[in-house]
Amino acid sequence: MVVLARLFRPALVIRWGQSAGDHDWGWRRPFVIYEQHPAWGAQMAAAAGCSPLTVWLIRWHQERPAAQGSVGPRQRAQQGQEGKTPSWQDESENELLRALQRADSEN
Repeated sequence: MVVLARLFRPALVIRWGQSAGDHDWGWRRPFVIYEQHPAWGAQMAAAAGCSPLTVWLIRWHQERPAAQGSVGPRQRAQQGQEGKTPSWQDESENELLRALQRADSEN
């Protein structure tokens, strides 16, 4: 359901995926988990002492670059929350991100 909703109503999925801080999300639970798991994973990786690049890759693994030079809705909503946002300009970082996204989409 989350995947279909994201395909047809991405802004609505982002809104439903905002966490209110408690863990009683009711019917929104799958949306919260889907939307928040990159941030949660990045926080855990940072706390475990992972490199800034590793934390960045985990944080943005779910994102695809918007049109050249533009910022997508999720990036816009999250700018400034987690430090570096996707620049899509550093080709070596982009290649690593694409490899992680390929692996993630196969699971």
